[in-house]
Amino acid sequence: QQFYLFLMISIENDKFKLRRLFKEADGDFNPPLSERYKDIDGYINKIEEGQALVYIKNGKFIGFISFCWKEDHYYVDTLYVNKEFRKQGVAEELYNELFKRKKEVRLRTWSSNEKHIELLYKLKFKVYKRIKNDRDNGDDSIYFSKK
Repeated sequence: QQFYLFLMISIENDKFKLRRLFKEADGDFNPPLSERYKDIDGYINKIEEGQALVYIKNGKFIGFISFCWKEDHYYVDTLYVNKEFRKQGVAEELYNELFKRKKEVRLRTWSSNEKHIELLYKLKFKVYKRIKNDRDNGDDSIYFSKK
């Protein structure tokens, strides 16, 4: 039997598990998480300013969505799912848990992040802004919103 648990985490209590998950996730982002905030600990400190939902399966942290409140909406900073658990609905469940707060959700991603963009359209997000060649490798930054 499998158990799934969403937690509004207390980062201090779970920092070592999160650090391992964030190190695993680092290279999957453009730019990498460690470059955005100097290093992984800088990223964890940034997340402490907001909130995160962590997806736990059989005691293992396998994914997370970090977000913060901005004036009138939630802004998703990062979504990550461990590679061995992708295509199993984890990311969708993380977003659905966030949607339970019944507020607008906004985020940005890069244009070559095709699987994430596919999921966002499936979840009925709409593009509200696009910045051409905004990333180091020439990717566009695409801004999405769901009310």
